[in-house]
Order: sequence, then structure tokens, then C-alpha cells
Amino acid sequence: MSSDSTLVSPTTNCNYATNWTTADKDIVGLSTTDVWGNNLTSGWQSVTTTTSGGKTYVKVGESSTYATNVTNASMNAADDAANRILTGSSPGNGKSALSSVYIYTIGLGTSENLSNSTLLERIANQGGVRCSSCAQGEFYYAPGAADISDAFAKVADQILHLSK
Repeated sequence: MSSDSTLVSPTTNCNYATNWTTADKDIVGLSTTDVWGNNLTSGWQSVTTTTSGGKTYVKVGESSTYATNVTNASMNAADDAANRILTGSSPGNGKSALSSVYIYTIGLGTSENLSNSTLLERIANQGGVRCSSCAQGEFYYAPGAADISDAFAKVADQILHLSK
């Protein structure tokens, strides 16, 4: 697949094929968990759900409200994955759990565009914000491309410090 917007044939009766903003007419919603078992609906960000055929889904739609809903569901999945890694919980897909994992995150962009710095701090468990007894990584902020090397150098320094 050359891009995320490649359509699979046939496209008969597919709203997305003619206007990607109407994809909600082709699907009921998003599953409440991702393929790794990460929860999209509970926890950190508020998500609106809908029920169809006895199953609950994350609601999708044309308005910016539903775009925010999908964004929040994505942040919840990342937040849940980090929580399970930090607490050594099983990923819920039959794989083994990890333990004593340090997570380092880097946010790139201007402060106005870096609206999810709180998510990156939570994922890193900076200052024990999520779990005081878990490994505590760091979140580094790089305002521009020129600052990214410094952020990676700080991560490398932390990793070297841990290996001693």
C-alpha cells in the first residue's frame, strides 16, 4: 500500500471513495479496544460511544466533535498501553508482560502546537505522575527541528546512566 488513502476495490456504495469526510456512513464506529487490547474508552480522555447490534463502539462522524472523539480514543489507547507497560501488566494479546521499563518521550513543535505534552508526560511517567512505584522516564520538549538533537542526546544520557 503506497498511502493510507489507498482504496480497496470494489468501491460501490462506499461513501469514503467519493468523500473521506463521510467515512462515518461506512462504519458504525471504532472498536473499544485496539488490536493489542488497549482500551479506547476508559480512563484519561472523555469519549462518546454508541451501541449497535449489542456491541459498543467509539462514535465517529462528520463534525469536529467526532474528530475530537477519535483523537481522544487514540490518546486513551496510548495512555492505556503506557500504563500496562509501566505496571508490568500483560498486554492482553497472549504475549508476556514487560517489567521495569523506562519510557522516554520527545515532543516536537511550538508550545501552541504541543497540546498533548500532558499525554507525553503521562506515558513517560515523569515524576511518578501515573505510578510512583513504577519506573520514571522523562518527557523532553524540542520547540523546533534544531532542538531535536539535544532532546535525543538527553535521552541517550539517561539510558547510559541507567546502564551503569
